Amino acid sequence: MSAFPFVDPLYHEPIGRYAHSPEFERVLTDVLPESWSVERSGVWMAARPPWRRYPDQGFKLHVSAVPDDAEEILRRVAMICGETATEFKCAADPRLLSHINSKRASRGSSGKFMTLYPESDHAFEGLAARLAEATAEFDGPYILSDRRVPGSRCVFYRYGGFSRRSRMRPDGTREYLIRGVDGSDLPDRRQPFFALPEGIADPFPPEDAASGSDLRIGDRFEIREALAFSNTGGVYLATDLATGADAVLKEARPHTSSWSMQDGYLDAVGMLEHEHAVLTDLAGTGVTVQPLGMHRAWEHTFLAQSFAPGEPLRSFRGRPEIILTTHMDDPERVGQFCGVFHTVARGLLAAVRAVHEAGYVIGDLSPNNIMVDADTLGVTLIDVESAHRPDDRVATLARGWYTPGFRPLDEAGRRAVTPADDLYAAGMALYSLVMPVQHFFRLHPEAGPRFIDRFVAAGLPEEVRDVIAALARGDAEAAEALLDAWTPTLSVPSYA
Repeated sequence: MSAFPFVDPLYHEPIGRYAHSPEFERVLTDVLPESWSVERSGVWMAARPPWRRYPDQGFKLHVSAVPDDAEEILRRVAMICGETATEFKCAADPRLLSHINSKRASRGSSGKFMTLYPESDHAFEGLAARLAEATAEFDGPYILSDRRVPGSRCVFYRYGGFSRRSRMRPDGTREYLIRGVDGSDLPDRRQPFFALPEGIADPFPPEDAASGSDLRIGDRFEIREALAFSNTGGVYLATDLATGADAVLKEARPHTSSWSMQDGYLDAVGMLEHEHAVLTDLAGTGVTVQPLGMHRAWEHTFLAQSFAPGEPLRSFRGRPEIILTTHMDDPERVGQFCGVFHTVARGLLAAVRAVHEAGYVIGDLSPNNIMVDADTLGVTLIDVESAHRPDDRVATLARGWYTPGFRPLDEAGRRAVTPADDLYAAGMALYSLVMPVQHFFRLHPEAGPRFIDRFVAAGLPEEVRDVIAALARGDAEAAEALLDAWTPTLSVPSYA
């Protein structure tokens, strides 16, 4: 397993080389009997009695936690485990707990701060009741692979393997196994939904509420398909029943991607509410999607917004008419590229400046959140949750909130984000139309100018390089002047 950038900011390193902080280990040492062993294992801190007591498989318990409550929850649960001789593991330190609950974490394992291995199904039920009582006042991220223990908001259970029985898949990866009631081997799947193997009965009655499976949100939006999933929630294409128009719904799961702030706690729901406020403030600029309201379904929060036509710049730049690397000797292809570049650059620069004039910096601008309309080459900004005013709560988070390759190399994550940082990101986004290798520039800063100089030497107009360079140094006026003075020789290709 790799953890980038836990160990090194530039290279992938084994997670075992990450030196964990002592907070959680100290709790375990304080409350567990002296005969127990406590040792690091990957992202986990494993705590074991002097003898092994658990079976190969059965109902296991998971405990989730938000950062501010983690130490107290760990203390209470570890004490119960010590009294019952129940082996368990927990995230090795608060940083790793935040990683487990982060946006990019696996949805199948998300939220699992602690895992407990009861010695029997009978012991499981008694232990579940004790944990629910001990943690009754706490809440935590919902564990998608599990079901809540009745009476608790942070204790969950699922059926699975305790020992790590596995077999090799054809692709060389390992598949963990459990034994079915008929004795056959079955995959022990960590899926983002609760499921029991055939023949295994649920020890607790199912929850009354469904886990957000309804397709109607706020009695106005009907979900048609999922566009993307992350640990914090999905992104869905929907129909606005009030207008018949397409809409996009962004989902936030409470207590995921959580941060402890000086003025309180911030999670994915809070960030979605922040994004709604930003979109509301920017609605008059015409450069972002339009907010259509906040809605709640089951325990999840949804931001409804207008549908932005086109596709993200990261995929738009892959159109055959734009790719230059093998066509620098074709003046017509170079001309087509320049027509596209000129129009997109104008639209992107205008969008960034409009946001700045409204008092915001974008923070995280990259080809992922720049939409390009294939018919008009118009630019729309999406996913503006990182946008903020200097006094916003998220300003501190935004310092380290950026896409690698799209923040000035010498300042990444070290200071408050400025408009110049957004202009640099815009320049690198335009550079990615020429050659999408910006994430490597931190390893070799001189490569950026060298690569584009080679393209210019091969026939790319100097204006392309100069516009990018002006934006990279934060000079919007110079970039605009260059675009005003430059008329590409060939027209923009039609994408209709």
